[in-house]
Amino acid sequence: MRILLINNGSIYIDKLRNILKEYEVEEKKLSSSISFENFDCVILSGGSIDLTSSHPKEIEVIKKCKIPIFGICLGFQMICKLFGSKLERMEKRRKGFVEINVKDSLFGIKKMKVYKNHIVCVKGVPEEFEILGFSDDGIEIAKHKRKEIWGVQFHPEMGGDGIKVLKYFLSESLHSKN
Repeated sequence: MRILLINNGSIYIDKLRNILKEYEVEEKKLSSSISFENFDCVILSGGSIDLTSSHPKEIEVIKKCKIPIFGICLGFQMICKLFGSKLERMEKRRKGFVEINVKDSLFGIKKMKVYKNHIVCVKGVPEEFEILGFSDDGIEIAKHKRKEIWGVQFHPEMGGDGIKVLKYFLSESLHSKN
């Protein structure tokens, strides 16, 4: 499996690279000229851009992507903003392991312990998305109903149960290719 890893400046990128070491990974920065050809899926890393007041033109390229996409934290926010979601700046940063509710038994558990580090949250997704996980902060896991577009507000690369979501996505992406 060939994965395009879009590095949005995540401080956890080394941990993400380590999780993906069994795959063929090419790492790039997001740009308006990026090509998704010759890849099986795209992972959008976290980072520190505040999308509540801006909409970088580079994220428009995500709309053109025809392969499975998985967004982590900022990557999730980018996906949600592109599809019309509302993002809100929180009163204080959420950092550390927390428990979130899982709406679907897709992952075999009703609650997940995940690592969060963000100050912006997703407050709503368009109707073409299904909410799979949530907390008091907002939406934690969402999936497009017809396309292979997934996103998580937390950092699965930091351990806990969140890694199950990323591994599920990778498994589904590999399965859909065959």
